[in-house]
Amino acid sequence: MPNVAALTACRTRNNCRAGYMWKNTRDNLLHYWESSTVALLSQVMELPIQHTVIIVSAQAQNMTLARFVRGVVDGEVEHPLLCSSARMRLKCSLQLHCLAHTEPLRETGSHLEWHAIEAYLTAELSGLSRERFVALFLDAQCKLLSSEVLFFGTIDSAVIYTRVVAIRALANHAVSVVVAHNHPSGSLTPSRSDIDVTIKLAKSLQLLDIRLLDHLIVAGGRCASLRNLGFV
Repeated sequence: MPNVAALTACRTRNNCRAGYMWKNTRDNLLHYWESSTVALLSQVMELPIQHTVIIVSAQAQNMTLARFVRGVVDGEVEHPLLCSSARMRLKCSLQLHCLAHTEPLRETGSHLEWHAIEAYLTAELSGLSRERFVALFLDAQCKLLSSEVLFFGTIDSAVIYTRVVAIRALANHAVSVVVAHNHPSGSLTPSRSDIDVTIKLAKSLQLLDIRLLDHLIVAGGRCASLRNLGFV
């Protein structure tokens, strides 16, 4: 009969050599990410792959890639092997990724490219541990004038001031606005507060001849539209 303990130890060593992220739990179970993900993180942060494995194995077993990247960038993920230069490299990579998604939005067109809006907001708001409220200001040709983070919240709420959104819309000479915020819980269902803020914001902007096109909720790599739900 094979030695189960020996086989488990052998698999663990082989998986680590292959570059898999793993985490030992009390039950001696292994937690994996794709080896290609480990290798890419290692290259971007310019850390030895063994160090990358150790850093990730110290995190919670249900840690997602998006949450890990954001945690490193925002300083929430800490480890003695994680140096400031590695954080900066990953931060620059994330910023470039988000900027690349704004390019289609800055092109002049006759209509709004909703798939491009959703792709950008998903990149901008995924993996955050606290709520963040973003506003996209658009001109008459539906071209992006500016994207701004206006409010930061807690794990389950954010205080939104419609006056601030209106002031920034006027400052950017916007004709229309798209707003969005994330739900760290992973739920795409709008809260009563989300709905009330959306209705209030739409009415406030309308008084300034500025149109609120939509309020999107980002969670789990997806978007939910309050316009499609009938609240805009």
